[in-house]
Amino acid sequence: MEAEHQRQHLTDDLAEVVGLPDSCRCAKCGHEEPSTYEYKNTVYVVRDLDLWGQPSWLIFQPCFHRCSRCGHRQEHLAPFKRKKVMYTYRFEEYVLRMLIGSNEEEVAARLGISAETVALIVENQLKDDKQIDPARVIKHVGMDEISLLGKTKVIELRDGRIESLELDPSEFGFAGASIDQLGSGDAITNAALIRHILSGKEQGPRRDIVVLNAAAAIIVAGLVNDFQQAIPLAEYSIDDGKAMNCLETLIEVSNKG
Repeated sequence: MEAEHQRQHLTDDLAEVVGLPDSCRCAKCGHEEPSTYEYKNTVYVVRDLDLWGQPSWLIFQPCFHRCSRCGHRQEHLAPFKRKKVMYTYRFEEYVLRMLIGSNEEEVAARLGISAETVALIVENQLKDDKQIDPARVIKHVGMDEISLLGKTKVIELRDGRIESLELDPSEFGFAGASIDQLGSGDAITNAALIRHILSGKEQGPRRDIVVLNAAAAIIVAGLVNDFQQAIPLAEYSIDDGKAMNCLETLIEVSNKG
């Protein structure tokens, strides 16, 4: 059934899928014939966004076609949601926006859904974007980067397959760190700290977290396949002065604007 041939008609809080395809191919026996749709007596309630872009509910009445050859009842897939999920594409995008600077557990608690649902939404969105290979979505206790506070959950899309894994910094020789050890100060202090790290003068957890996240960027760029290869490249970029040169170039280009 072609989603582009369908539209959603809203009446108050009830949505009816109209503009349905003229023909339907049976998923069981393969017989194709003119569509004869029937609407179920029940309605579906799914998570959605309202006119102001805030979480709400969408109620719609599903329909089905019954094959005249084998009698198989085939439900029509609504064009605004995935199969076997109880939320719309708009709700998926809202969840992704909430994940910026947050994590699965926090977003799930705010929206009243499970962390597994949040993880599934991320996986489905990664599958939809075939141009990103590989791609990683990283979270940990409110941080949108790889952390030294503990393990970081990584979801990777590579060659059309989704893999979920945990990245443990200690496996690559990095010691754990506390928030106090990673903290800095105001904008001026932070700017000086960045220069100190990228010039190779800083040693310790602040440099380590920069190296780990730079290694992730190297992998996403497709230069190497794993952290064992990427970490030495990130360290060499700092020690050789290339990272500092990139910062100076960025500052120069930004100031021209």
